[in-house]
Amino acid sequence: MERVIEGIDKALEYGIRVKLNYLALRSNIDEFQKILEFAETKGLNLNVIELIPLGVPVEVYRKEHASINQIINYLEKRAVGKYYRELQNRPVYVLDSGIRVEVVVGYGNYFFCAKCTRIRLTPDGYLKPCLYVENPKVGIVDVVKSRDEGGLIKAFREVTMLRKPYFQPQGR
Repeated sequence: MERVIEGIDKALEYGIRVKLNYLALRSNIDEFQKILEFAETKGLNLNVIELIPLGVPVEVYRKEHASINQIINYLEKRAVGKYYRELQNRPVYVLDSGIRVEVVVGYGNYFFCAKCTRIRLTPDGYLKPCLYVENPKVGIVDVVKSRDEGGLIKAFREVTMLRKPYFQPQGR
C-alpha cells in the first residue's frame, strides 16, 4: 500500500493528474469513507464503480456484489453540485472539498448503453461493438499484420454498424 501512495505522490509532484477508481465490493464497502477522505486530502477525483457480472465467476459476483445505493445517498446529501457526464450519463457529485466523485453503474443501466461511444478491442484481435456481448465481433488481426489501412477502416465501420444498446428502456 505504501508503494501505491508513494506512486500517487510522485505523479502529483510531476503534475500528472490522478483519478482513483474504487470498485465497491461487499468486502470493502465499509472503506468508502476512508477512500473518500484520502482522495480529498490529495485533491484526487474518485470513480465509484459497481461490480458487474462480466468476466467474474458467478460465485465471486454473488459473494462480492454490493449495492452502492448507500454511497449514492451519502453523495446526494453531501454534494454542493451535481451534473451528468455526457459519457454514459454518469452522475458526477462535486464536493465542498473541490473533488468530483463519479458514479459508474453500468450493468442494467439503459443510460450507460444509450450514451456509449466505445468500441472494445479484445486481446485476441477482435473489435466488439459492446462491452456486454461476445458476438458479433470483427476480426482485425490480418489487416493489422498486413498494414491494410483501408481494411482497418472497413473493420471499424463494420463494427460501428453493429452497435446497438445492450440494455433497453423498460417496456421495449
